[in-house]
Amino acid sequence: GATHEWAKAYSRSRRWKEEVRLLQEEYWRILVSFEYEAERWEARAGRDAVRVVEVEEGFAQGAITYALRQA
Repeated sequence: GATHEWAKAYSRSRRWKEEVRLLQEEYWRILVSFEYEAERWEARAGRDAVRVVEVEEGFAQGAITYALRQA
């Protein structure tokens, strides 16, 4: 009867509320994960930029030294 239908509806309602809570948590974790990955890529970009500068400076210094020896 009505009590049985009410109990089923109540159970479905609780399951949906739990599903919504889990999805909200999942979305939050995705955002945190994306922020973390963005920070890692920014750090990598900074390190790589430093390496490029070091290589270019090293190359420039080598070219200067070579030119001075040739002079």
